[in-house]
Amino acid sequence: MHSTTSAPRTRRRLAFLTLLAALLLLALAQAAPVLAASRPDYTGGPVTSNSDGKADFPLYVPNDYTVSALRFTVAGSTLYDKDNNLVTTAGVQYYVKIRLSPTATPAGTLNRGFTWNPTSQTWVQEREDWTSFPIVTTVAGGAITATNTSWAYFRFGNTNDAGTYYIIVSLQPVGGGSGMTQNNASPPAITVLDTAGTIATATDGFVVHNGVATGIVAKRAELTSSAAATTVWALTRSTDTSTTAPLQIMPDVWTGAAAVSGDFALGAPVGAAFDARMQNSIWPSLASSFTGPLADVNVALGAAETTPPSAPGAPSAAAGDTTATVSWGTATDDTGVTGYVVYRWVDPPLGAAFSALPVAVHTATGTEASWTDTGLANGTTYHYLVRAMDAATNVGPRSTTVDATPVGVTALTFGATPTTVAWGKPWTLSGALSTAAGAAVPDAPVKLMQSVGGGAWTLVSTLTPAAGTSTYTGSIAAPTQKTTYKLAYEGTAAYAGAISRSVTVTPQVKLGHPVAPSTVKKKKSFNVYGSLTPKANAGSKTVKIKCYVKKSGKWVLKKTVTTKNSNKGSASQYKASTSLPSKGSWKLVASAAATSKYAATTSSPEYLKVK
Repeated sequence: MHSTTSAPRTRRRLAFLTLLAALLLLALAQAAPVLAASRPDYTGGPVTSNSDGKADFPLYVPNDYTVSALRFTVAGSTLYDKDNNLVTTAGVQYYVKIRLSPTATPAGTLNRGFTWNPTSQTWVQEREDWTSFPIVTTVAGGAITATNTSWAYFRFGNTNDAGTYYIIVSLQPVGGGSGMTQNNASPPAITVLDTAGTIATATDGFVVHNGVATGIVAKRAELTSSAAATTVWALTRSTDTSTTAPLQIMPDVWTGAAAVSGDFALGAPVGAAFDARMQNSIWPSLASSFTGPLADVNVALGAAETTPPSAPGAPSAAAGDTTATVSWGTATDDTGVTGYVVYRWVDPPLGAAFSALPVAVHTATGTEASWTDTGLANGTTYHYLVRAMDAATNVGPRSTTVDATPVGVTALTFGATPTTVAWGKPWTLSGALSTAAGAAVPDAPVKLMQSVGGGAWTLVSTLTPAAGTSTYTGSIAAPTQKTTYKLAYEGTAAYAGAISRSVTVTPQVKLGHPVAPSTVKKKKSFNVYGSLTPKANAGSKTVKIKCYVKKSGKWVLKKTVTTKNSNKGSASQYKASTSLPSKGSWKLVASAAATSKYAATTSSPEYLKVK
């Protein structure tokens, strides 16, 4: 009985284990992509040695945008495609990024660097989208190998940083994929030199360039330590300056004839002896074991004379409408200053991990001491510095930096209709704000200011134009006495402030028409009175009554009666006793003469008969 009852239990246990195994296999299958996403990083990076025993990456990189170069390799099948499959064939594409990190692995916001994309002819900043970077392609066997045509260019690009950084070459499969392959296996440590002279360290450096045409275009250019020829301090490739090659994009390349075919620029530490080599041969032979004595200069190594000029005197800048005029003091040189190079840049975006690139915007002669930059954007702050150059194209230290913010000139018109207003009646304002060229300055608020009786200016209101316009209209409450108005525009970073002409608006007092009996007797006295606003001093004689008689269909003035004011509530009452000399139809009109506060005013008429 026991053996009979255990059989169903065994079958149920087997079924349960079978189901559990199936569920486990399903779970593993579903988890497989996640595990594959943790694929190993590729092994590769800057070439560590060549047939001549030299490393193929620089040991010193300037922090002032000077271009450096390297070649990198991935040997063997250690790459994964976008589907996480091991790459063993040719033709798999990767985006390549060169970044400089203060740690041996990428350090997030502390990473620095630009990579040159020869296809788009642009520098791509380390944090830009992968699709902006250059592309490399695997060869047979799935490797990426260094050849004479596989140079990658990079630059540091932050004048505020110096010290030890690591060259990290990263790859991302074209078309996407789960994660990034990244070279983090013992990346080479390099020293970022402070060639801008802003960070005082023992590693401050200067820049060496080829100052004469030598016919060495597209050659491997390097600086090697005189003490160890196998150590490459700096590495790049010389270039043709007539093209948009990457070596043209640095602050110490000159405009016009000063840039020569085959020019290059390489950073070197100050005070250390080095050899300049072209294709592993010392160039020029007379310059072997050259020692640079000065930081923040640019020495033309191929020239017979390698002493740079001094820094120019401190520049100044005067901003105008879309212009800035930069002036500077003279520099000195042992063979004479032949010119000055003016550099310009604007601040990078807030939070950017790089300094703005100073661009050589003008080359002045050695006798010039100022230059006007045109076509600028009003409201943008531009930074300028100046460097002196001699006949051998040695370039001296940077001058101090000067700023200029161009501001657009504006004009503000203003009109008031009418300028004499009845008591309590509004007047109509009109105005317009425009540039010197007559274009509107849209959406700019202006202030309506007033001065009462020649007193201080005070704010009446702020006027906002209709959207997209710079015209101002409005109904403004009548003043209670003579008042002068003007419009004031405070300006912005892009537009200068402006003040309109002044316009005076004068109110009339409010005169009630004279009140008198409808019929009076000739030469018989009667009283006449009326109201006056604002209240006048009691006993004052503000109002006169003009008496007209009708003759031959025309009204003829016969007499003028002076009234006396008395207080009555919130207003005054003007009053007089008078008589009329002849029978007929008469008309009485009250009038108040102009004063320092009010315009002349005339009341409506009062008609009566004289018998």
